[in-house]
Amino acid sequence: MNISLFRSVANQYQHLRQINTVAMMNVISHQIEDQVLQHKLTVDFYAGFQRFSHFPDQLRRYSRLGAICRRVYIFGVADYQPLSIPGIEFIEISPTSALAQEWFLFVNTSSFWATLVAQEMEGRDPATGGRRFDGILSYDEAVVDRIALLMSQVMEVPYEPIPVRHYANQNLHISEISGRMLALHEKAELLCQQRWVRLATLQQIAELSSNNLLEFLHDAAQILQDVFGATGVAIALKIANQQYTIMVAEGDANGKGWKNAFE
Repeated sequence: MNISLFRSVANQYQHLRQINTVAMMNVISHQIEDQVLQHKLTVDFYAGFQRFSHFPDQLRRYSRLGAICRRVYIFGVADYQPLSIPGIEFIEISPTSALAQEWFLFVNTSSFWATLVAQEMEGRDPATGGRRFDGILSYDEAVVDRIALLMSQVMEVPYEPIPVRHYANQNLHISEISGRMLALHEKAELLCQQRWVRLATLQQIAELSSNNLLEFLHDAAQILQDVFGATGVAIALKIANQQYTIMVAEGDANGKGWKNAFE
C-alpha cells in the first residue's frame, strides 16, 4: 500500500495549504519540536525526512527529542547510515514510496496534537533557488485523526483513537507556538526594514557620485544624518595608511575641535 499523508488531506483542506521554502519548513517544524522539548512531553513523535541523509543537520535537536519522547520515529530513504541514537528508531521507506517526497511531523496525545504534512513540488523557489513544499500545518483534531489512522497503517499497528481530548491544554500549546511565530515574523520584518534603509541609503549616496569629492562627502553626511536620525555625522578617511582624518562634519559633529582635511 503506497500511502501519502499529504494527499490524504490536501484536497479536503485546501484552505490550509501553503507553499513554503525549506527555511520556512524548518521554522514550522522547529516550533512543534520545541513545544515537545520545552514541556518535556513524553509523546510518540513521527518525522518524515524524505532521506536519511537529511538527518545529520538535525542530529543534536533529535538527540534531545529521543531523550524526552516515548519514542521518535524517523522515516526516510536509506541513502545514509545514521548513528544509533537512544530513543530514536529509523524506518526505511522505498524510493518509490509517496512518503519519499513528503516532509511531515506528527504528534497525537490527549493534551497536544499537531501535524505538518507537505509534498515537495517540482521546480525551484523563484526567490531562493531552493526546494519548495506544498504543505499543511494543522492542530485540527479531524486532520490529526486522519493522519493518525494512516500512520497506524504505515506502521502496521492497530489504530488507537484518542478517547478524550483536553482542549484547554491544547489551546495553551497553540498560544505558545503562535507567540513564537509572531516574534519571529516581527524580527524578520525589522531585519527587512533595516536592509531596505541600508539599500536606500546606498542608492542615495551612489546618486551623488558625479559631484566633486568635498560636495559628495557633505551630501553623504547629510543623508546619513537624515536616515539614521543622528544629531551629528562626521566622515573620516584613512589616507595613505596614516591616521584617520575627518573630512566633513555635519550637525552637532561640527565644532568638536577636529581638524578638517580641507581647511
